[in-house]
Amino acid sequence: MRKLAPVLALLALASAATPGWGLKQEELSLAIRRDFGFRSGDRIQGRFTLEASGPADLARVEFLLDQALIGVAESAPFRFSFSTGSFALGPHSLQAVGTTSSGMSVRSPVRSLQFVSAEEGWAAGARIAAPLGLGIAALTALGVLLPGLVGRRRRIFRRQDTGMAGSASGSGSEDEEQRLRRSIEDSKYLE
Repeated sequence: MRKLAPVLALLALASAATPGWGLKQEELSLAIRRDFGFRSGDRIQGRFTLEASGPADLARVEFLLDQALIGVAESAPFRFSFSTGSFALGPHSLQAVGTTSSGMSVRSPVRSLQFVSAEEGWAAGARIAAPLGLGIAALTALGVLLPGLVGRRRRIFRRQDTGMAGSASGSGSEDEEQRLRRSIEDSKYLE
């Protein structure tokens, strides 16, 4: 520990002399929530809400699309809704710039998104919904058919156990032979 003391003292002195050393500068976080429409990765179409959160003393947030102002929120929750149909199709960048009550400016990381047409959104939705619908239909069919098949199999086994005809296993002669032996043995005890 004595060997580390000079190193620790030097690090403490360096951190005290450098303002903000080791402290992370506060930044804004930007969430993009789908209200109605399509979203797959960075491809979006429809109505969305941008929501910014950051320092406790955040007073105002400006929402930018391709570095152009598209909305302002003056109080928490700092939200702005927009429709992709109001903008050109293609790649766009979204960012939030906030101002704290002390006048400090904070920025969110830039989010890159691709605005797509409604037709592309519907087509992508159909590619997801069709297999999902088929899977649900298959599970429903199994749910309806499986109990009937299991019930039929039980009826066949019950017939075998009670000695009724209709064996499905193909081993009817062996079963008959065993029943005959049992009945002969049982009759010996009755005499």
